[in-house]
Amino acid sequence: MSEQQPSIEPVIIERPNVLKAKVGGSLDASLATKAEQSVQLLAKDFKVWLEEMIATMQAQRQQLGQSVLTKHATEELYTQVLEVKSLGETYGYALITRFAHSLCRLLIKLKDNQAAPPALVDAHIDAIKAALRSDMKAADHPVGSVLASELELQVEKFTQA
Repeated sequence: MSEQQPSIEPVIIERPNVLKAKVGGSLDASLATKAEQSVQLLAKDFKVWLEEMIATMQAQRQQLGQSVLTKHATEELYTQVLEVKSLGETYGYALITRFAHSLCRLLIKLKDNQAAPPALVDAHIDAIKAALRSDMKAADHPVGSVLASELELQVEKFTQA
C-alpha cells in the first residue's frame, strides 16, 4: 500500500499597497526631478570621494601587510569595499561597482579561519584604482569587463575550493 503525497498548492498572499496613504497622496513628479538633480550635483564630487575611499582601502590593506587575510582581519576592508560598491553605479561608475562586488564576494565567503589570497585582494583594489584613473565607467568597457570577468572567475574558483 503506497501513500500518496499530498499535493502542495502555492499560496499567493496579496498585500494591499498602502504607500500612497502613508505618503499622503500622490508624489509630485518634480520631487523625482529634484532628487535626480541632487544626485548629479553630488556626482561631480564623487571622483574625489572615491579617491579618498580607495586611499582608505589601500591603508587598511597595507595595515594587514603579509598577515593572514582572514574574515575577521578583513572586516574593516570589507566595510570600505562595500561602500565603494554601493556608491559606484549610483554615480556612474558601474565597472567599479562590479570590481568591488567581486571583492566583497571574496571577503564575505571566507570561512572562519580561511585566508584570502593577498594577490587576489590586491588585484581587485588595483582594478578599482585603474578604472577610476582611466575613467572606465561602463560595466561593459572592453578592457575592464575582461578584467572583471577574470577576477570574478578567480573568486569563484577560490570560494569553490
